[in-house]
Amino acid sequence: MPRLLEGCRGPCYWPSPFQGRGSLSLVYLSDRYSAAGSEADRGVFATAAEAIIAENNTPAIAGLLSPVGIFLISLVMLKGVLPRAVAWLGLLTGSLGLLSEALRFVAPAFYWGYGVLLWAWFIAVGVSLIRLHPEAPDPTGGGAVREDSN
Repeated sequence: MPRLLEGCRGPCYWPSPFQGRGSLSLVYLSDRYSAAGSEADRGVFATAAEAIIAENNTPAIAGLLSPVGIFLISLVMLKGVLPRAVAWLGLLTGSLGLLSEALRFVAPAFYWGYGVLLWAWFIAVGVSLIRLHPEAPDPTGGGAVREDSN
């Protein structure tokens, strides 16, 4: 199950305890720490846990590129055919995402707002794309069919 959730991480980045490989590894290390016989053995497991925590708290380039991409796509959407409200939602989402990365250690609660807006933006873009009405395809393969208004 965690692998399935981790597979959804790229397109649907949502801050959660299943993000990355840290949470389940920490449970394993905790069990091993409790079962360790000596202080030296416990030190090994504590060091491994600290390394996992540090890795999961380090900002990655993907953490910055996602909100920048959303922001830039939304700027283009302002002049496109999709609703302007969706574009403004994307601008807000991208801005909050960048702010979340910048203030990652100072105000980690921003990630929850970013996560909620991210889902809202993805859904709004998807619904807007579904609502676009393409012209009927030409059965002969020569392009779109336009009906005469005679």
